Amino acid sequence: MKAKNSACAAFVVSLVVAVFLSSADSVSASFTVATVPNPFDLSSGAALCGTSTLTPSCLCNPSRILANNTMTTLSSQLKLLNSSSPSSSPSSTSAASINAITSTSFSSSPSSLMPWQICVLVIDQIASSTASTSASLVEAGDFADAVRIAWAADGAFAESDTVLLLLDTLDHDLYISTGAAVRNFISDTTATNIATSVVSLLKTNDFDQAVLDCVSAIKTDLTNPSSTGGSSLSSKAVIGIIFGVLALLAFLGCIIYSWLKTRTSVTKSNAYSDV
Repeated sequence: MKAKNSACAAFVVSLVVAVFLSSADSVSASFTVATVPNPFDLSSGAALCGTSTLTPSCLCNPSRILANNTMTTLSSQLKLLNSSSPSSSPSSTSAASINAITSTSFSSSPSSLMPWQICVLVIDQIASSTASTSASLVEAGDFADAVRIAWAADGAFAESDTVLLLLDTLDHDLYISTGAAVRNFISDTTATNIATSVVSLLKTNDFDQAVLDCVSAIKTDLTNPSSTGGSSLSSKAVIGIIFGVLALLAFLGCIIYSWLKTRTSVTKSNAYSDV
């Protein structure tokens, strides 16, 4: 009887502990910039991110949302994209060299790829601006920028050569933060289009495929921007060009009109003279 009571008590204790741990996990599911694990911190951050503690990684999956096979695939892709020498980063490379590198296909050797630092962060949710209230969430764009800059400081790449893909799974939102040099190849409009293209996957909670598709699109834009229009003109630039052309046509029209009016006046004057 005592054995049964002991077993029952042990079960109750285990259940209480499980509930406590579960509630603790739900609390820690919301992250601030300060509490997001750093995958470049091999002493503790890498383990929390679910990546190797032996070599730095640009992948962080603290809530284990992504499946193991997705993590393996992403790790390989990111390693290949990030494997070029940081000493020849785009921010310090001539335009001719950049054009030569971007013409290289993704299937080439790692040393011939663009030396970008592409990172992925998948979390449950961005924490509220204050822990004591249900205030509105921190602006996700600012959150992504802050994490990207923080990771760049610990990585080997210039901040302008970095990209961070942030996925907030509870809000079904995906954001792409890019450095200044990267924006020469992936404009803000292109980044938005990439994120928008996986909305249907996010709605069905297919986060693995959404992240894989986004990384693939980013890879394509950086290694072959001409094929996707990554470096295409923004809508504002296009509108500006259109207005410029219209203004030029209007100016030329005025000149032609003035010239024709002058010719008409001269013709009439000559006609009166002949009479």
